[in-house]
Amino acid sequence: MNEHELKTLLAMQAGQTVLLAALIQTHPDAAQLQLATVSLLEIFLNGAAGRTLSAKQQEEARAYVEDLLRIQPQNYADPTKAHLPG
Repeated sequence: MNEHELKTLLAMQAGQTVLLAALIQTHPDAAQLQLATVSLLEIFLNGAAGRTLSAKQQEEARAYVEDLLRIQPQNYADPTKAHLPG
């Protein structure tokens, strides 16, 4: 992998992190999201896909998911349910 490809992957990762943070913050059931995420992480790391990662990469994947799960849900108003004057 050359430097340009690495920089592209890092930029994509940053964009994905922003998207995931927004989804986590606005998910209607934070507890269910956390349970599903932790369950899928364990399935991934203990399955065929996880076996392609080194122990260090598995630790990094787990740490990344745990960091994402520290994001606090926000109570955003649903614009489709807003009362419009009229």
